[in-house]
Amino acid sequence: MTNVSPTVSAPEHSHRERDPWWKSARLTTYAALAIALIAVVVAVAAWLRPAASHSFSDQESAQAKANVCSAWAPVRKSVWVGTPNPHPGDPVAQLAVAANVRLAMLGGGSYLRETLAAEPAAPADLAKAVTSVANTLERMGVTYLARTGTPAVIGPLKHDLDSEGAQIDKLCK
Repeated sequence: MTNVSPTVSAPEHSHRERDPWWKSARLTTYAALAIALIAVVVAVAAWLRPAASHSFSDQESAQAKANVCSAWAPVRKSVWVGTPNPHPGDPVAQLAVAANVRLAMLGGGSYLRETLAAEPAAPADLAKAVTSVANTLERMGVTYLARTGTPAVIGPLKHDLDSEGAQIDKLCK
């Protein structure tokens, strides 16, 4: 019989070789967590911080008011005065006039909104009235385009538009 002796393997290291600290998975996890926490704190601080208020001179406000009122004049004319139909019995002329009215509403609302955005010094009451008219014009234009302009839908919008337009007329005098 052969004498078999158990083989002894090389002793295992009692401690593993450690990765350098900059390659540690634990460090990467903590760094990502710290960055995420900082991002959340910055986002909350930005959200809760009051908006910077800018005061405008009387001259800046007057110029902004004049510019907004100047933008209002052609919109008012195109929507309220409109395009007369030179051929009332002609269905093509009726469609052309209706298309012009829709274009005036959608374009006028957008034009007023863009003018107002370019004039931050406009008085708050005028800005509110112009925004309201722009919203109503665009809602009416889309309603007409979608052919959902029933009297029950359009009636209140026309009423709102008339009262909002009168408010702008009063503010622009």
